[in-house]
Amino acid sequence: MIFLQGVHHQIQHNGIGSRTSGDREAFKRYLEKQIKKLNIGLLAEEFNEECLIKSDATESTVGHVAEKLKIKHKFCDPNREEREKNGILSDGEIIKNLGLPKQLDSENLRRLEEEKKKDFKRREQFWFDKISDSLQNINVIFVCGTDHLEGLQLRFNENGIQSRILDDKF
Repeated sequence: MIFLQGVHHQIQHNGIGSRTSGDREAFKRYLEKQIKKLNIGLLAEEFNEECLIKSDATESTVGHVAEKLKIKHKFCDPNREEREKNGILSDGEIIKNLGLPKQLDSENLRRLEEEKKKDFKRREQFWFDKISDSLQNINVIFVCGTDHLEGLQLRFNENGIQSRILDDKF
């Protein structure tokens, strides 16, 4: 069984632009409780090592919890090389392609978000492929942006894998 946990990405790390340490600690406690309650063997997330470095972060919140509870952790978001191989554009590439300014006002931010949604299906398939070999006889929590919950649940269900959305409040 795969359990989907929606988040705002700022809670996934302790670097530039992250949520407060209190918010991250609350999320860690929540994850720990869910892991014990649901007998989770793998924590996977829409995040990668490049994002950690880019954010000047020293830890992934999800990875920290997995390490503390001694369960497996897997980064699933494509890195630069994997994005190029799979035709998935980064925010910077989309901004450049649309000719948007570096400082985005609300209208340009909306345009960016709409354009990013065009790659959701490819990204969600990439995540599925990253963890599909880990889904045998193990319960998984997959942490992703709240905008992906329904699409990702559909992807798992289409592939005969039971999934349930836990929450989207973080």
